[in-house]
Amino acid sequence: MRVAYRFVFFLPSAVLLLAATAGPAAADDRPAKEVKPHFYKRVVVLAVGINQFHSKGIGPLTQAEADATAFADFVEKQYGYKADRLLGKKATREAIEEKLAALEKDLGPEDALVIYFASHGHAFDLDVKKFGVKRVGYLIPTDADLNLNDVSDPARWEQEALNMQTLVDRLEKMKAHHVLLIADTCCSGFLTKRGGLEAPEARALLVNKSRTVLAATTQREKAKEGVFTPALLALLKQYADDRDVVCVTDVFQQLLHTVPDKSKGTMTPQLAQVGEGDGELLFIPLAVPEESVKPVEDAVRAGKEDIARLELVRGVFDRARKRAGRKTTLAAVVEAAEAPGYWFGGDAADEAQRWERVRDRFAENAAWGDPLAMAGLHFCYARGLGEKEPKVNAAEAYRWARAADAVAKPAGVGRYLLGRCYQYGLGVTENPTTAAKLYEESAQLGFLLGRVAVAEVRLRGEPTAADAATAKKWLEEAAEAKVPAAHLLLADAYSSGRLGLTKDTSAALKHYNAAADLESARAQFFLYQVYSGAQAGVADKDLKVADKNLRAAAGSGFQEAQLTLAAEYYQKEWFVARLRLKQDYVEARRWAEPAAKQGSREAHKLLALLHARGDGTPFSSEKAKFHYDESTDHGKALDVQWSIKLTRILSDEVIKRMK
Repeated sequence: MRVAYRFVFFLPSAVLLLAATAGPAAADDRPAKEVKPHFYKRVVVLAVGINQFHSKGIGPLTQAEADATAFADFVEKQYGYKADRLLGKKATREAIEEKLAALEKDLGPEDALVIYFASHGHAFDLDVKKFGVKRVGYLIPTDADLNLNDVSDPARWEQEALNMQTLVDRLEKMKAHHVLLIADTCCSGFLTKRGGLEAPEARALLVNKSRTVLAATTQREKAKEGVFTPALLALLKQYADDRDVVCVTDVFQQLLHTVPDKSKGTMTPQLAQVGEGDGELLFIPLAVPEESVKPVEDAVRAGKEDIARLELVRGVFDRARKRAGRKTTLAAVVEAAEAPGYWFGGDAADEAQRWERVRDRFAENAAWGDPLAMAGLHFCYARGLGEKEPKVNAAEAYRWARAADAVAKPAGVGRYLLGRCYQYGLGVTENPTTAAKLYEESAQLGFLLGRVAVAEVRLRGEPTAADAATAKKWLEEAAEAKVPAAHLLLADAYSSGRLGLTKDTSAALKHYNAAADLESARAQFFLYQVYSGAQAGVADKDLKVADKNLRAAAGSGFQEAQLTLAAEYYQKEWFVARLRLKQDYVEARRWAEPAAKQGSREAHKLLALLHARGDGTPFSSEKAKFHYDESTDHGKALDVQWSIKLTRILSDEVIKRMK
């Protein structure tokens, strides 16, 4: 398993985990003399690369040493960094520890550090009750006496390899202002605490300390050699050639596109902030004239707040503001949570493409550490959004719930998503008790959808007066935030008089209308029932309003609405019609078919009748029998009267056609 960890400290408080693979630069490309980097007193690079290992249980790599050399050569030449190379047999655990100890002692608050590590890396799960942690990750030095396939002795791994968490903690305590860790390795995303899409304050970005981690993969992905480092160096070279200044997040944003593409989707770079600092490393090429850098240095020293307007760094802050403007909103998550079954609606192909684009946007924002984007991905995978047919991916839904649960802000998102996993058995064994507990935790942390979930449980149960009042308050807050489910629950509460509310049909209708305006198919179908007269005493009949709402719900793929619209056109047997539409068997079939695909037995009955009589479709005893079988749950739930009726119709039609 390939692990390349590279630590780079450019601005005083950035730890960046990056990964890249590229061929070594020629020795004569190095600067003839030491050059001071722009902005920083010193930028020191420790480049570690290991191809061969002492243990037979650790397979060789082919490019790690070349990657480390290429990285060191490049940053020396293009940025004026001072690089120390620790390659091959020299990269023992003791040697690496000694280098780190020397850096801890030598680097000061005006310096930056970059550590580039190209080697094997490994992460595995532990018994949390026994060891106190659930998962650990390690970087492998050349002399590690280990077998990558044997994790039975965690103490041995702790002794022989470099614990990733310990390393990050160590870097965080260094005096260097910015610290950047770059890792091209399997599992390099281990321990990354997600960053975000917030727009930085200009002076804070340059002045404040930071510890940033940029990883080549997630903590469970394998890294391919020759993917990340070449992409990284090609990107930095492009900026250097253009004399353009970039920050770590600029680099990450582009790697998010190039690395998954070059790895055929098997590698997903990760960005993380470690510690409390919110500064960030800037890559300033030596080719940039000193007279362009000096105004920025002067502005930082003078404590000016208008740094973002200076020419040298204007692009950095413009890009940052643009990123901040694309954060995932709660409304986008709610849309994914409540999206109707478009596969059975009128615009299935267009909607599948639209949701595929939405899912891709969620994925990109999730890589930035946006927990709401992770929630969006959870719903996409839990419901099959973005697919041409309903295809649930429970494992991915659970993975993104766990990822969101590792993010601190906004609080409660992950707890809510994990609650859904346990409620519906997504990637875990269904457990209503655990689900309820997680929903409560999410609600107490303040996440709106968690509060809606808890309010629904209380609405269906027997809550105390205090709990009922809290549930009502939470639902009103969610309704104000335009969450359709909250409007529906409030409508139910007003209809039933629960949660301490007085029964009020007009208030219930108000919330149903609000949910319908937010394109809730369930609310639209209820309004059809109200205005068609099926729900007496709620509102006066209005068949135009009823028709409009029924078609909206059916067109979005709502099964019950599709069956009802089919019945409105069929107007025979026991299928009730209220809208006074013109009888149309073709339309009846058109709406019954998608309802039947969603498992509606009544829709199968209607289709069986159409095919048995040849109404709006050619007579077919074979298709009639098929839909008959589906209507009786494949013969398990036999309806004798229905069976006799269809058999009689088929017999009559066969005789009629014989005459």
